[in-house]
Amino acid sequence: LGALCACALLSLAAIALMVGECRARCPLPPGRLLLASSALASLLHLAVLPTWAFGVASAHWPAECSRLDCRRNQLLASTSLIALNLLAYLTDLVCTARLNCRRS
Repeated sequence: LGALCACALLSLAAIALMVGECRARCPLPPGRLLLASSALASLLHLAVLPTWAFGVASAHWPAECSRLDCRRNQLLASTSLIALNLLAYLTDLVCTARLNCRRS
């Protein structure tokens, strides 16, 4: 959970940096900063997803778990969202890397 919070904070910092027009005061070039934060977030999500999915798969669940507030359903939903978020971060990483390569 801490890794996911760190990714969210990195994304918020990057958004604040771009929206707040603080790019001139940043010691790193904004493109490289975005590339580094996207790579770090992708790696963190890549580390979290197997751990989270293994926890869901290895747990013993009751046979009747058809309610929405069932713990298994909540964990399956959060695992799916983590996987979608990983895809979004990987897509952002690829697009940012391509953009930085074109500028160089």
